[in-house]
Amino acid sequence: MANNQNPQQVESNYKKFITKYNMLCEFLEQNNNVYPNEKTHKQLFNWVRNTRRFCKNDQIEQRRVDLLKKIDFPFSTKTIIPFEKRIIQLLEYKKEHGSLHVSQTLYGRETENYKLSRWVNEMRRKFAENRLGYEYVVALNKIGFLWNMDDVRIEKKINALKRFHKKYGHFDIPQKGKYKKMGNWVAGLRSRGIKTKRHKKWLDDIGFVWVGVKERKRRSLEKMNEVDMKVMAERIKRTHRKKKD
Repeated sequence: MANNQNPQQVESNYKKFITKYNMLCEFLEQNNNVYPNEKTHKQLFNWVRNTRRFCKNDQIEQRRVDLLKKIDFPFSTKTIIPFEKRIIQLLEYKKEHGSLHVSQTLYGRETENYKLSRWVNEMRRKFAENRLGYEYVVALNKIGFLWNMDDVRIEKKINALKRFHKKYGHFDIPQKGKYKKMGNWVAGLRSRGIKTKRHKKWLDDIGFVWVGVKERKRRSLEKMNEVDMKVMAERIKRTHRKKKD
């Protein structure tokens, strides 16, 4: 970038840039990474637009560009993706990959899936810090968003459970052989339950049977005995009435 300004002027302009840059960072933190528009913050909106133009015309220092890249600055207007579209992208990802977890290591930095993974991680971080707006939390919960790695692990196990049920028609997984780990996990669920209500709902939603084979048989026998006792009691009553008659 050609620059005829003296060093002092360059540094003065850089300080002004840093001031606006920090303002933008604060705005993004408060607005879930949604960039400003004319209504939400006209001053920052104009600054973003001008900065984008300077970048396009190669009229900006590299050190400024490096800072902008750290916050995924929209060097093109096409790169600004609203929250609602991210939700759609996430659902499309799940349709293709079977999960709402987007790996941060599997995809190249320039790919859309990598950018989506960064957004997912940002949502998790803000939620953990209690800085994610209520309406965003509701929208993400509605699609079954995975808030942490524990969610990811449970989702993987439930997906494996669904595949087993689809193949065999039941949830009684043996605790030996190729399904030993899953069988032990299911046995633990049935004996100890699961701590998180959200995870329990996920299991309920796939029709998981919380009672094991032995317990189901025991309950079935108890019920049969109750029926037999009722039938026997009715027979005794009828016999007693006949004798009285």
